Amino acid sequence: MESDRTIKIPVIGSPGCGKTCFVLSTITDDPDMLDKAPSRAPALHLPLDHMGLELIPGLRLDLIDTNAEMNGTELHGLLASSDGLIFMASAPELMESIEGVKDRLSRIIATFPKLPVCVVCSKSDLIATPEQHEQVTETMMQLLQSYPEIEQCIEASAVSHQRITETLYCAVRMAALPLGPLFNAEDESLTPELKRVLSWVFTAFDADHDGYWSDPELVHFQTVITREPLNEDDLQGIKTVVSQVCPEGVVAEGEHQGKMTVAGFQTLNLLLLKKNQVDSVWRTLDSCGFGVDLGMKDSYIGVRSLFIHGRKQLKMPPNDKVDRLLRSHGVDPNVTFDLTAAGIDFVTKLFDSFNCDTVGPEAVTAFFPLANFLEHHYGPRDYTKEEWIAHWRALVCVFPGDAIRALHSVVVGRPLTKGPADSLAKVHSLFKPVRRRATASDREVWHVSVVAPKGLETLARDEFAVSRTTAVVLRTAHGTVCLTTLRPDELKTGSGHVSSLGLDAVLAVVEGEDAASLGDIMEVAKSYGLRCAVMTVSPAAPELAAVAGGSFVGDADNDCTAATEAVLGGLKTLPVRDNVTPILLGTGAAGAVGVAAAGAAVLGVGLVAFGAFAMANRRRR
Repeated sequence: MESDRTIKIPVIGSPGCGKTCFVLSTITDDPDMLDKAPSRAPALHLPLDHMGLELIPGLRLDLIDTNAEMNGTELHGLLASSDGLIFMASAPELMESIEGVKDRLSRIIATFPKLPVCVVCSKSDLIATPEQHEQVTETMMQLLQSYPEIEQCIEASAVSHQRITETLYCAVRMAALPLGPLFNAEDESLTPELKRVLSWVFTAFDADHDGYWSDPELVHFQTVITREPLNEDDLQGIKTVVSQVCPEGVVAEGEHQGKMTVAGFQTLNLLLLKKNQVDSVWRTLDSCGFGVDLGMKDSYIGVRSLFIHGRKQLKMPPNDKVDRLLRSHGVDPNVTFDLTAAGIDFVTKLFDSFNCDTVGPEAVTAFFPLANFLEHHYGPRDYTKEEWIAHWRALVCVFPGDAIRALHSVVVGRPLTKGPADSLAKVHSLFKPVRRRATASDREVWHVSVVAPKGLETLARDEFAVSRTTAVVLRTAHGTVCLTTLRPDELKTGSGHVSSLGLDAVLAVVEGEDAASLGDIMEVAKSYGLRCAVMTVSPAAPELAAVAGGSFVGDADNDCTAATEAVLGGLKTLPVRDNVTPILLGTGAAGAVGVAAAGAAVLGVGLVAFGAFAMANRRRR
């Protein structure tokens, strides 16, 4: 699991139930100190090897006492930032009435349904008879049955120092390795989220992509996760147990006889959870890069390290400002990425593995069961081989984190890799860094965002077939262009679903007389060092042409050749090739429609879209 992690666990209960004494008893067994306990113990910051609780290397615990003086807002903030909760009720409370305990528990669980809870029966030294012990045990069983969120009930006594270490261990394990995200206690089944992640793991380690795990693939998985290979007896024992519980978990006959299915793999993990071997399941998830929310950890993907390594490859000096931008936005404004020759070969072979001329959403989703990032960013669509490669290159350029996640899911289970960390190194090797302001010959993938003022946003998105959540990839004579969209305010603040810091150029869509809006967009683009192109949806007024810097393409009456020369003259940093086909922008009221038709043609026959943008920064050449 992730090292150097601190988990926070508050102790909550009614006044006088023994919270403070319990907290202090984790560091002392001196009865005099417990007798003189304050009304509230200071927060304790415990290295877990202090009590033999080194579950995870470097894991530390913040154990926090509470009391009646804490107001509702303070308590709410504490619970909202906590990893788990020790809910304490004294033995006399549990013997007298359970209703008050249930009421307090219900309010906490209703507000924080995902917070793991450990119920502690304090002052267990006051349980004097077997009948009382049976009564307390029955009460705690009722709580377990009533609230699936409760992961553990345990008796403890600070005075006699009874089960203090065990209680702390259970609470820490509950918070660090929670059962809730993995297991539905009501029907004893896996959560849908865990099923998706296990499907991802199964697909990743299915080296031949036949939908089954052969014995070598199962052995490889075990070796990668535990560093201990399975012997033949253990291997057959696992398959026997799985097939007894889930007959469809192991193929009984036919071509794939003896192979494990994804249902069998999920059953195996379900059996581990039922035996309370939560740490075994979390070891698998953590080894494959998943955090407690079952999402792939950003630290594991290593986007920041990818940019830092890229800067070193490009011999760019360290920069504190860039480091701050990477931490806050996950992007370096001076560096972008493309696939290496090996990367292009990899995604090409990935396409060939589907054994068809075009690949559709169903096939891709089955291949990436955790998340189909292509569909997420580009919408559901079919891909030819050329389109497949172009969209992968755009994904690497604009969304490198998602590209790493997707490719890692393919590489991680391959027999030639030594495990997830090794597979990530291989994935990173498929990326090559490129200076964002590089000369034309060094760039083949570009990121452009369509920006339109209020009132034209919908028109601009519709005509370019780009939306707030999906991008469009154009294969042009200049290379691959990824079109996204931003509002002017998002461009200014560097927010939105794609940060302005990761752009190469901006395409401003404005009314022909709206020089003010164009000026605002150009000013922001200039502050980020971005090239800016201009398109009008009505004939351009002289004022707007002046703001555009003299390189503006106006309406349909302009000479096409002269307009093209003006446009390409503003694209000095982009390659100019003989097969440029211009798209004339700003053709009166139908201008946007004309561009949309041309954009559709680009996808089919590779006409130039980017080269026809009327660049508005000629004065900066």
